[in-house]
Amino acid sequence: MTPNRPESNDDRIHDRSLPYAWKDELLDHELAPVDQTAAERRLLDDPAEREEFAQLQELDVTLRRVLKAGELNVTDFLKRLDERDQIAPPAPVAPVVSVTLTADETDGFQGARKTPRRSVMTVVMAILCLFAVSAVVRAPSKEWVDSLVQARADQLHPGAMLVRATGPVIVQSPNRQPETIFVSMQPRSLPAGTTVRTQPGVLCELDLPTNGKTRLREDTEVVVETSNQLHLVSGMIWCRADGPKGITVKVPSSEAAEPDKAGAATLAAFVCPTESVSSWTARPGVTMCQSLSPKTVEIQVPGAFSCTMAPMERMAIEGQTEPVTMGIGDRLSSLSWQLPLLVMGAADDPELQDLLQQMLAAIGETKMSSLYVQQIRELGPAGTIPLLAYVHSERSRSSSDRRLSAMQIIADLAPEAARSDLLKLKNDDDPVVRALANRALQRLETPKE
Repeated sequence: MTPNRPESNDDRIHDRSLPYAWKDELLDHELAPVDQTAAERRLLDDPAEREEFAQLQELDVTLRRVLKAGELNVTDFLKRLDERDQIAPPAPVAPVVSVTLTADETDGFQGARKTPRRSVMTVVMAILCLFAVSAVVRAPSKEWVDSLVQARADQLHPGAMLVRATGPVIVQSPNRQPETIFVSMQPRSLPAGTTVRTQPGVLCELDLPTNGKTRLREDTEVVVETSNQLHLVSGMIWCRADGPKGITVKVPSSEAAEPDKAGAATLAAFVCPTESVSSWTARPGVTMCQSLSPKTVEIQVPGAFSCTMAPMERMAIEGQTEPVTMGIGDRLSSLSWQLPLLVMGAADDPELQDLLQQMLAAIGETKMSSLYVQQIRELGPAGTIPLLAYVHSERSRSSSDRRLSAMQIIADLAPEAARSDLLKLKNDDDPVVRALANRALQRLETPKE
């Protein structure tokens, strides 16, 4: 007979009969560390729960912007929003980053975030109606309306958009507490001045509106100062500049291990020109830049100097002096870490397909080949979908070795969703490809123990 035991917090988190209790505590950062770990694992494992949590985050933001009883003149507020929208250039529309409410701001509304999704809009509309009535007898607060208009401006002019991530990302907007973001199907708007941190094993991608994009490796911290200016605090980023002004990357110099007299590390600011691709690394005592552009580019430090970088050239950054060349680096090793991010997109994405082909070409050719095989296999069944797209493409027929390397991985890992593609490969011209496709199909038909 099994003895009765009290229900633990971990049991409560996994109890679907109380779907919003633990999510509410996660939003307010009230969970103990062990419970937070369990909650994050639950969200990562369950897409439905992750989508419900995203709904709560959106409601969290909406409530924060209207919970100030008696100080909203709805007519004046909407008029000012219309005026602001008319002069603002178009920009991607996406949910803003959720913000944890303080106890004072949520007084009397503690149950609001626990409302099921089907009644979220009902709650919001009811609150707006109450404020419309209260506006008749109470004067609006200009300062508060200004803050709401500014919040709307943050949506129209975001510093960046968090578009995808392989796990939870820590985000801290200006004058706000840090929060954990789970990126679902929709991107998240990040206002200028937001700090973004990735944890071990987590990568993320930021779109910089009209200016390009950047990707953060694990254990990296970046401050999005503006939509074309990044401050790399630590870690490693990949950066592509598309806008006419380029992208400015601020990095701590290698010699700045000790703070300067003002108490802050010495920073070097480099302007990456449009149509350039580069990677930046800031580790204790080591700050590096590598050009990943296919042609020579000129990187500038405004008012100081400019330096020309050949394709794949690496440079060490030491203070405000001209960087010291460190020779030519390996392009593939500088890009392969991005594979888990790219595989989250379309299977036939040109950037993903180009990277996969380079990694497949390196198998058996370099000392790093076993690492590249491991990186592809670590993607699991999902990683075979872009491999199948490659095998089916005409360009794969120009290299039988790459094609067979891809098929060996497909044969071992292809999921049930790939069955139709595997059936087509049973009629392939290459007998080895046919044999490997049959092996994959037999594996799918074999009952799991």
